[in-house]
Amino acid sequence: MSKRVLAVGGGMGMGIVKEGRKYGMEGACVELRDDLRASIAAGGTPAYKTIEDALAAHKDIVAAYIATPNQTHEQFALALAPLNIPVFMEKPLGIDEAQCRRVVDAYRQSKGWLQIDFEYRFSPMYADPMKLLQSGEMGELRSIYAEYTVGPYGANYGWRLDPDQAGGMFAEKLCHFVDLLRFWTQSEFAEINVTAGPRSIPYYLDTSTDNIAAQFVMDSGVFCNLIHTHGSTAVPRGKVGQNNEWEDYGHRLAVYLNTTEGCIHINIWPCEVTIIKRDMEDNGTPRIVRREVYKHLDFMAAHHDMQGMLVDFVRRVANNEGPRLDVEDSYKTMLAVFECDRQLYASCQKANARFKK
Repeated sequence: MSKRVLAVGGGMGMGIVKEGRKYGMEGACVELRDDLRASIAAGGTPAYKTIEDALAAHKDIVAAYIATPNQTHEQFALALAPLNIPVFMEKPLGIDEAQCRRVVDAYRQSKGWLQIDFEYRFSPMYADPMKLLQSGEMGELRSIYAEYTVGPYGANYGWRLDPDQAGGMFAEKLCHFVDLLRFWTQSEFAEINVTAGPRSIPYYLDTSTDNIAAQFVMDSGVFCNLIHTHGSTAVPRGKVGQNNEWEDYGHRLAVYLNTTEGCIHINIWPCEVTIIKRDMEDNGTPRIVRREVYKHLDFMAAHHDMQGMLVDFVRRVANNEGPRLDVEDSYKTMLAVFECDRQLYASCQKANARFKK
C-alpha cells in the first residue's frame, strides 16, 4: 500500500515531500498560487489549489506539513484532523485564542496528532544549555535575561504587523522565546508584564512597535527579562541570508541563564555558549570554565533548526512514533503569547499616542 505525505504550502512546505521520499513515500501539494502550483506539478508532484481537492484525490496520505500564512493555520489543521494522521505545522497554533481552542479540541478528538514547530527547543544552541541545567552542574536557575536586536520588517512586508493576518508581535515573532522560557524553567507563568516603546519606524502601524520590553515571573520563582528591538540594526546590501557576520551590523541575540553557580551565556551570532562559574577559592570571582562553539554548523541550524525539526517529524511518522512536542504543551505557550499581545497592543497605543502630531 502506497504512503503519501502532503505539503500544504508549495514553498517551504515541499520540504516534507523531499524528506518523505527518503522513506519511500510519495508526495502531494496544496498551493494557491497558479504559477508555483504548475511548477510543482511539472516536477512530478501532484498539486492542487484546495485541500479538499487534494484529499479527494488521495486516500493514502499518512502525514502533512502546514507551512502557510498564519491566518490559514486553523483552516488547514481542522481540515486534516479527521484524517487521524500526524500533522506538523509552523507556528503559531492560531492567531487568536478562539482559533487555538478549536484546533486543540479537534485534535483531542483525532486519533492523529498535531505538532507545532517550536524548533528553538530542538536547536542545539538552546537545547544543549537545557541539558546543562538538568545536569545540576550549574546549580539552580534563578533568572533569565534575553536581548534580541533585529532588522525591521520591510515596508512591503506589512502582513507581519497586521494582527488579522499574523496575530500580534508575540504570536508572529516572539512566541519562540515565550516557549523557551517555559522549556528552560519547566514552569508556567505566574506574572506577565509587557511594555512598548514608541515606534521609531514610521510605516509600522500605530498599534505596533519596534521596541518591546517584557518581564515574566514563573511559578518556579525564576525571573525573566526579554528586550526586543527592530530599529537598531543595519542589513548589508546583497544579503543572501542571515549569518554570523551580521553581528557587525548590530544584530544581537544573547541569553544569560543565571544560576546559583554562575551563568550560561548563549550568544547566537558568534555561535558560542560560554559556561561561567564563580570561583569561591578566589573571592567568588567569575571564571570561564569552557566555551562551546557551534560555527561548524549551518548558522540557522545552530539556533533556528526548522529543517532539523521537519526531518525529525518525518522520521517519527516513518517509525510510528508520537510527537516530540504535543499540542497541549504548545497550547499553554500560546495562551501566554496572547496575554503578551493583549498587553502589547494596549501599551503600543499609549506609547505611540505620546508622539502623534
